[in-house]
Amino acid sequence: MVHGADVFGLQMEPAELDDRNYKLTFAPFRTEKRLSEFDGVITFQRLYERFDRKKSYMSSYLAHSCDRDELDKREKEADLLIKQGGFIVFLLHMPFRDRIYENGHSAEFRNTDLVKRFLNWSDLYREDYDQRVTSLSCVRDEFTRFFELYGAVWSSFSYHGGLPWRNLALRNGKPVSMVIGDDLFFIPCLLPEQRSDRKEEFFRLLTDAIISCVKKLRVDLPPWVDQFLLPQEYALVEEQGRLSSRLEAIEQERSQLSRFKRVLLSDGDALVDDTLTLLTKGLGLKVTADDQYREDIRILDDNDQLAALGEVKGTTRGVKREFVNQADSHRERANLPPAFPVVLIVNTHIKNARTVQEKDQEVPTEQIAHAVKMNVLIARTLDLLNLLVLAQKGMIARDAILTVMKTESGWLKVVGDEIRVEKE
Repeated sequence: MVHGADVFGLQMEPAELDDRNYKLTFAPFRTEKRLSEFDGVITFQRLYERFDRKKSYMSSYLAHSCDRDELDKREKEADLLIKQGGFIVFLLHMPFRDRIYENGHSAEFRNTDLVKRFLNWSDLYREDYDQRVTSLSCVRDEFTRFFELYGAVWSSFSYHGGLPWRNLALRNGKPVSMVIGDDLFFIPCLLPEQRSDRKEEFFRLLTDAIISCVKKLRVDLPPWVDQFLLPQEYALVEEQGRLSSRLEAIEQERSQLSRFKRVLLSDGDALVDDTLTLLTKGLGLKVTADDQYREDIRILDDNDQLAALGEVKGTTRGVKREFVNQADSHRERANLPPAFPVVLIVNTHIKNARTVQEKDQEVPTEQIAHAVKMNVLIARTLDLLNLLVLAQKGMIARDAILTVMKTESGWLKVVGDEIRVEKE
């Protein structure tokens, strides 16, 4: 069954495509037929959720809605289909949008679509690209023609652990298309135009590839046969294990390093979490967050004594005077003297920066002077990342970073391999 094509204007007339190897039945989103009535199902990303741009008096915002009743029903049918030996093909033609940062608030939507639920495995991560890309490297021959004509990527994946995973396509060495457990296919693609004659070509090429792949996967040796190792296999299995362990370690390390860079994009509570990760796991500092005032953080010394307060802000523009004032208020709220060190961490130009150069905007001199007057040290999230660069090069130690935060005010600026504190 092709389920939900009508939502994207891709229904077919007549509603069936016959082939000597299969018959495709096109069923609308609200069909009474169950997914488990078929041998396999082709379905679409974002069938059960919507993101709509809405306007209020002061601004616009992205509203999310989810048809949870339909989603829960179809999830049970999909589970039954898999238990019966069937398969599901998810067409990935949009970004996932698992998390939204807007107007100082963040929200997560990791469980609001069928494809999301079937990707929510432990140690499996997905990440949206800034824009769709059409270059990908096909791994299995069955999908070569389909990806040549319709392959397009919005998201990449990484996984750690024992998932029964086979790559179908890669981009820059990262998985963008895969089959999990020989029955869950994730296919990144461009959908054909609604009135195009290419609709039939699209579904025939896709189904030919899927059916061919399923047949090959299911004639692989069963585990009990594969346990009989030939002499030449022992060395290969050992080498494969070493390489797999090393690749897994590299993926985990790269995933952690990539997370550090999220401080350039996030806002609200997510920015606080990402900043804490960078400060603790990246720079080696001891930091805690205030449960009541989420943007307040506390930087501790080796004896777990308070060394400096921190204030975390996100903005679509540059550093504002009010941020410095709020950092000072944080100190006052904590009943600490005016001389006590406060670090103002700001993720600037969140929406309007498309390159690192656009992100790297100077802090206005009047805000630097005000920070010196209020005994506040300004550090953009980009400055923190540049500190991490120096730390990984071995050019600055954790204690030196803590000393700067405890003793300086103004703007903490990293230029090349040099740390500067601008006072005006």
